[in-house]
Amino acid sequence: MRWLVLGDVIHALPSQLRREVVRLLVAVEQNPYLGREMWVVRGFEVLTDCRSIKFDTASRKGKPRYRLVYRNEPDEGAIAVVCALR
Repeated sequence: MRWLVLGDVIHALPSQLRREVVRLLVAVEQNPYLGREMWVVRGFEVLTDCRSIKFDTASRKGKPRYRLVYRNEPDEGAIAVVCALR
């Protein structure tokens, strides 16, 4: 499996959140259907074939502030590439 990750975005996060992103990427590699399917939203149709996982620091109360958005490619058969999108 090959990863395409936006390195600048990940490096801008605090170290605790970077570790969480890495943990999520490993989990997605083991189960590419882990995230929730994205809904159809006007203006964001390009993301309708993507999945997302919300995350934040363990100490954060309330809704997560971040989301890992990824696309399984190809859509059929074995997963060849998982792209982590910004």
